[in-house]
Amino acid sequence: MAFGLFACTNEQSNLTQENSIDLSKFEKVDIPGTNFQRVIRKNADGKVLEEGLVENGKRNGTWVIYHSDRDVPKVVANFVNDLYNGPYFEFNKQGQVDLQCAYVNNVLHGYYARYRVGRKTEEGNYKMGKLDGVYKKYYENRSIVQQENTYKDGQLHGKTRFYNEKGDVIVEYDYENGQKVKGGIVENNATANVEE
Repeated sequence: MAFGLFACTNEQSNLTQENSIDLSKFEKVDIPGTNFQRVIRKNADGKVLEEGLVENGKRNGTWVIYHSDRDVPKVVANFVNDLYNGPYFEFNKQGQVDLQCAYVNNVLHGYYARYRVGRKTEEGNYKMGKLDGVYKKYYENRSIVQQENTYKDGQLHGKTRFYNEKGDVIVEYDYENGQKVKGGIVENNATANVEE
């Protein structure tokens, strides 16, 4: 049985991800009394596309990328010395959150959630880059859980459940350290053991 899981990645964003940012396309304004500069990248029409702070040439603090056709943020990310640190958000053109997660030194750590048109489609927790705790996937356009997995250190560990659209458990498995130990189809609140 396959488990649908999508990590909080930055492949969809336009944030520059090299260790040091090329500031040649940015306007720079020194912040007096500090090593910081406010940097802004604009298109040919003068619309702000990306802005943030750099210290000694490295991204620090909050950075914002805007949708190219609207004055709405597309990505809001936080950096310390060019590494993702803290909250990270992606937004649709209406300004609704599409993705929410957090990083510690470029590694996912903390709450993670994806949304579609303002409705949560999946959520979970990461601990130093690995899923840890309960992960939930929701039926599209509904607030009903479709799948619920428990992870420990990136491996399935504990209950894994699949639900019908009424919210009833239809399949349930128990996992230990990534290995299925028991479970199967649930009928009338009883689990029929299914061996592979």
